[in-house]
Amino acid sequence: MKVFHIKDPKLLFHNEEPALDPCHGLTVYGPYGLNNFKTIRVAAIGSSESVLEVENLINRMGQKILHNKSLKWPFPGLGNEKLKFDLEIIRKQIIGDAQLDVFKDTSAEKRVERIKHALRLIETKISNISDIEPKPDVIIISIPKIILKSCRDSRFRYTTRIFLTNKQFDNRTDDYKEGYNFHNIIKIYGMIYQIPTQLIYPYTVESNPAAKGRQDLATIAWNLAVALLYKANEIPWKYFKFPDSTCFIGISFHREFDVNDELVMRAGVAQTFLSDGRDIVLRGERFHWDDSVSRSPHMTKEYAKKLMAEILEKYGEHWGGNTPNRVVIHKTSEYWKEERIGLEEGLTDINKVDLVSVSNTDIKFFRFGQEPVVRGTFIEFLGRTYLYNVGYTPCLNVYPGARIPTPLEVKFFRTDEDKLKICQEILALARMNWNNIDYSTREPVTLTFSRNVGKILSEYLARSFNNPPDKYKYYM
Repeated sequence: MKVFHIKDPKLLFHNEEPALDPCHGLTVYGPYGLNNFKTIRVAAIGSSESVLEVENLINRMGQKILHNKSLKWPFPGLGNEKLKFDLEIIRKQIIGDAQLDVFKDTSAEKRVERIKHALRLIETKISNISDIEPKPDVIIISIPKIILKSCRDSRFRYTTRIFLTNKQFDNRTDDYKEGYNFHNIIKIYGMIYQIPTQLIYPYTVESNPAAKGRQDLATIAWNLAVALLYKANEIPWKYFKFPDSTCFIGISFHREFDVNDELVMRAGVAQTFLSDGRDIVLRGERFHWDDSVSRSPHMTKEYAKKLMAEILEKYGEHWGGNTPNRVVIHKTSEYWKEERIGLEEGLTDINKVDLVSVSNTDIKFFRFGQEPVVRGTFIEFLGRTYLYNVGYTPCLNVYPGARIPTPLEVKFFRTDEDKLKICQEILALARMNWNNIDYSTREPVTLTFSRNVGKILSEYLARSFNNPPDKYKYYM
C-alpha cells in the first residue's frame, strides 16, 4: 500500500494573484477575467412577490454579509473595488395573480397539466424579454411559492425540485415525450431565445440555515454572484498550472429522441475544458447501443475517431488554428479496446495523450484522530488507485461534508504523463465549478459538466437542436 498527499492546487484571480479559497481570492484580488467594472444586466420573471424577493436579495448583496459561522469569509458586497461588478434588474415580467389561480389546485391527477401551464407561462415571459433591446445578460426565473407547492410531487421526498416524471416512479419513460425535468426544460428555453437562465426557488431567497439543507445569506450571495458572473461571460478564477497547450475532455452518454420521436439512440457528449477557463460543449452524433452487451455504452472505433476530430476542430477555432500538445480524456467507464484504438487514432498528431477513468466507489479509508482522510490523499492499494477529492481540507480547517467521505477510483488506460500529475489535475478540475462557491466538488468539471449537458439534451424539446449551444453557461 502506498499513500501520498498531493498538494492542493492554488487558483488564479485578478492580476494572476494566487489563492486557495475562492472566497479569499475574490475578496482580496477580484475575478480573474474582469479588468474593468461591469454591470451585469438582469431580467426577472416571477410573481410580484417572488420578483420582489429577488430585488431585495440583489439590494442586500450590495452590502457586506457576514456568515453565521465566523470562520468563513463574509460576502464583501457587490460593486466594491475588488469584485468590480454589480447587478441591475433592467426588465421584469410579472406572472399576475389571475395567471396563478390555476395553481391553487393541488390535486395529484392534474399535477402534470399544471406544470405544463407553468412552463408555457415562463416561456412566454422569456420570449417577451428576448424581443426587447438591449437583451439582458441573464434571466432570473424566481419560482413563485404557489407554483412550487402545486407542481411538486409528494413522491419526490428528497428534493425540492419539480419533475413531470421520473424513472424511479414511472415505467413509461421510454416513450414519455412531455418532458422530465422542469429545470432542464427552462434551460432549453434559454437556448432557444439565446439568453442564459438562472432559476431561483423560494427556499433560496428565504435564508434559514437552521433548516435542513438551507444555506445562510452569505453563501447564497456568493453562489449567485459567481454563477451570474460566469453566465455574463466572465471567468471568476482559473487554475495556474494548466498550460495553453493542454485540452481536457469529459465524455458521457445520454439517451435522446430521434427525428421519428423514438427514444432509441444514445449520443456521446464531450465537454472540453480549456486552459484559459473557457469551455466548449459538443454533442456527438447518435449511435445505437445494445443494453444487453453492457449497461455502460461504449463508442465504436470509427465513432471515437470522428468525435476526436470534431473536438480538435473546435479547439483550433478557439486557439486560432493551433492543435493541443496534450489531450486528457475523462470518462466514468472503462475504455474498451476498440474505443481506445479509435481515440488514439483520432489523436495521432497529439504529442501526449492520457486516457483516464474516474468513478465513484463505496470503499472507505480511515486515519487516526477525529477528522476524515485529507483531501488530496492518493492511495495505491491492491493494484488500484484511489484519490480523495473531498475530505478534511486544511485550508478551511474542517471537513465540509456530512458523511464519511469516500475516494474516487482512478484507472489509467494510457498515460504519457505522471500519474500524480494527472490526479493533481483532477483535484484542480474539481475546483472549477462556477455554479457555486464550494471549495471543491466530488468529481472534476469535465464529468459533471458533460453529464449535466446530457441530462438537458435528453429532454424531448431538445430534439429540435441540430447544433445545440456550445457554451456551458446555457446548461448551468
